Parts: sequence; structure tokens; C-alpha cells
Amino acid sequence: MQRKFERFKEIKVIGAGAFGKTLLVEDLLHASRRVAIKVPLTEETETALINDLINNAVLQTSLKEMVHPNIVNYLGFDKHDGRFVMILEYVKGKDLRKIVGPPQSQNRPPMDLNLALRIAVDVCTGLVAAHNARVFHSDIKPENILVRDEDGIAKICDFGISQIMRSTAATAAGGTVPYMAPEALGGQAAFQADIWSLAVTLYEM
Repeated sequence: MQRKFERFKEIKVIGAGAFGKTLLVEDLLHASRRVAIKVPLTEETETALINDLINNAVLQTSLKEMVHPNIVNYLGFDKHDGRFVMILEYVKGKDLRKIVGPPQSQNRPPMDLNLALRIAVDVCTGLVAAHNARVFHSDIKPENILVRDEDGIAKICDFGISQIMRSTAATAAGGTVPYMAPEALGGQAAFQADIWSLAVTLYEM
């Protein structure tokens, strides 16, 4: 019996969240390039991924149009270990939460102002590209901003995840409450709500 070809060779787990786990893998279809894949945590989350991304040609096209230095690029989807997964650019670095420190921490000093502003400018630049592609993130926060080790460039990650998670019962509101604009809390969020969330993040920095 012929063994089924597995496209992705797992290297390590690099993150976990409400959607599922993020794996660093080698993509054997593309000369063993390193990419990140997001694996849904539950069948409900996988169903939302299928309905809201895989079956949504408009969203897929928009995500693919967002090829930008300040956005973690969406590369498509496939199956891994029996589940549909999102394929993303791999960014070697750390999320902003690890740089800023725990939320509500009373003992940490503010970040260096120039560093904080540079990260904010990178995120603003990425958001302009996303909004021009008609994609609303809806969950800008330190955990969704990656800072690359080699050059300090900040990249927004998890575009599309918030929309997918809004389809699950556990996260019907979408977003993360401390970073949500008032209209987002009322279920009427628009592109400006991303700017609000970035401002909260900058304040935290």
C-alpha cells in the first residue's frame, strides 16, 4: 500500500492560542522552505476555517494581495495530520507581548520611546496595506505583532483569524476586550477600530 505523502515536516511548536497551535514546518513541496502553519484546535474551529476562509474566495484573494513587509504573508491552505491548516510566512522573532511584558504589570518601565514609535509606524504601514485590500484585522494587540530578530521590523500576524473565530460560539464578539474600540464592543466595528486597537497597544508600550 502506497504511503500517503505528507507535505509538511514538523520542526517545533512555536505558539498556541484560541484558534489552535502554530507549527514551524518544512514545506516539502517548495524545496523544504520553512513556513508556519496554523492547526485548528477543534472540529468547530476547523469548520469555521473552511467556511470563512477556504470557501470565501474574496477573503482569500484579499489576503493574498497583502504582500507587504509589515504583514505576515498568507500563503494558502492545505491539510496536515488530517486537518485543514493555514500556511503563513515564517518570521523568526518574538511577539510584542514578550518585549512589552505581562499585561497590567505595575513594575515594568515603559519601552524606549523611539523603539515604540518605530514599531507603531511599522504596524500603521501594514494596516494601510491591509485596509487598501479591504481586510479588517479586528484584533490588533501585542500578541499579534511580531518583531523580527534580524532587523527589528514589526509585522502584523493573524489576519483572517479573528473573522474565523467570530464564527465559533466561544468568541462570537471577535477581538480582545481591552483593545477593542467602543463600536467593536457593540458589534459595529469598521476599519478605524484597528487604529483604536493600535493606539491602546502604543499606550501600553
